[in-house]
Amino acid sequence: MSQRSDGGSGGRSGGRIGLIVVLIGVAIILVISSISSDAIPFDRDSAAPNGYRAIRVLLENRGITTATISARRVSMGIDSLGTAVVVPSPELASPKQLQAFLNRAERGQTVIFGSLPPPADVGDEGEDVSGDVQNWTVENSGLVDAPANLITQRVCDIAELVGLGRIDSIERNPIELPLSRRPGIPREPVVAGTCYGSETEAEFVEVAVGSGRLFILGSPYLWVNARLQPNKSEGGKVLDNGVTALRLLTATPSGDDEPRIERVLFVESIPTESALGSGTKTPLELIPTPFKALLVGLCVALGVFIWSRATRLGRPVDESAEVTINSSELTLAIGRLFQNDPAYLGAGAESLRREARTEMARAVGVPIDSGPEVLCRAVGQRCGGDPGAVHELLYGRSSVSNAGQLIALERSLGMLRNEVMKDEVVDVNRG
Repeated sequence: MSQRSDGGSGGRSGGRIGLIVVLIGVAIILVISSISSDAIPFDRDSAAPNGYRAIRVLLENRGITTATISARRVSMGIDSLGTAVVVPSPELASPKQLQAFLNRAERGQTVIFGSLPPPADVGDEGEDVSGDVQNWTVENSGLVDAPANLITQRVCDIAELVGLGRIDSIERNPIELPLSRRPGIPREPVVAGTCYGSETEAEFVEVAVGSGRLFILGSPYLWVNARLQPNKSEGGKVLDNGVTALRLLTATPSGDDEPRIERVLFVESIPTESALGSGTKTPLELIPTPFKALLVGLCVALGVFIWSRATRLGRPVDESAEVTINSSELTLAIGRLFQNDPAYLGAGAESLRREARTEMARAVGVPIDSGPEVLCRAVGQRCGGDPGAVHELLYGRSSVSNAGQLIALERSLGMLRNEVMKDEVVDVNRG
C-alpha cells in the first residue's frame, strides 16, 4: 500500500503557478503606480495637470531658454541680469535661500514667488514657526475637472498686466495687504503694484526692490497646465493665466514688448532640510507609492505561497504508519529468539511469511486480500511449482522450535521470492 499519488507534485505546480501570477501582478502594479503617481508639482518638464510645461513651451517659442534648478544651487551664486527665477513653492525653501532670492532681485534680476513666503517669527506659544510649510495642495483630478473660478481684472497698476482678460484661480488664496515682514521680501516691504484684486488683497503683487523686479502670486496653480484652459474636455475657454506669465517673464521694467529676459530658471518644488520643521507624517506616509505597492504584493505572494504549501491538493497518499519500538523491547525480543523461545520463534516465522505473501502478491499482480488459494495458484503458475507446496510455505502452520528452522524458512522464502521476481507484472496492490 505504498502507491505514490501525483497530488503532491500537482500541489507544488499549482503553488508555483500561483506565485508566478502574483509576481506578475506585483510588476503590473509597480508599473501602473510609477506611471500614475504624481510627478513633482510645478515642474517645467511635466505635462501633468500640475506641471509647468505649457509655460515653458510658450517661453521657448519666444527664444527664451529655460532650466530647472534646486533652491540650494540658486542661492549659491548669481547669474546674468537677463535671468529670471520662478519659485513656485517658496514655503519649501529655507529663510537663507529666500534671502538669496531677494538678493537676486535687488541686483537686477526678476524673481517670481508662486505664493507668499511663510513668516519667520515666534508663534503664540513661543515656538519657532520659521520652518512651517503650507500644506495646501490640489489633486491632479481636481485640476482637470474643476470648472473655472474666474477673476476679472478690476484694479491693476502692474504695467505688464494692464488690460488683460479674466484668469482662473482654482486655489483662491489672494495676498492680503499690506505685507508683513518675512523672509524673501524687504524688511519694510513696499507694494509697487497689484493686479486682479482690491485695495486689501490681490492675486499679483509687485514689491519694490533695488534694480530688479519681485512679484508674488496668490497661488502657484495660476500657471499650471490644466488651468490655462480650465475644463478643456467640456469646451472650456483659454484664459489669460498663461499671458500673465509671458508678460512678467519677457517684458522690460518699462512695460515694452521687447524681450529683456533671456533665461528663466524654475526652482524645484522639493523641501529643503531646514524648511521641513518638526514633521507630522508617519513613516508609512513617507514611503513612496510604488514601494507600498511592492510591499503589498510581496505580502500577497507570501500568503499564496504559504497557502499552496499548507493545502493538500489531489488524493491523499497511502502510506504505512511506522511503528516505533523501544530499543529495550527490541533487545529483549532478539534475546528471546536466541534463547529458542517457541512463542517468539513462531511469531518470527509468521512475520516472515506475512512479508513474503505481500511481496508475492505484488509480484504476480494479485490483490493481497484475494485469499490464499488465488495467491498460491498464481505463484505456483509463475514459478512452475505445486500450489500446495507454495501454500505450505506461505501459510503453513508448522511450528518452528529452534533458530535453525527459522533460518531455513527464511531461505526457502528467499528462493521462492527469487523465482517469482524474475519477471514482475503490474502491481495491483499499489493504491
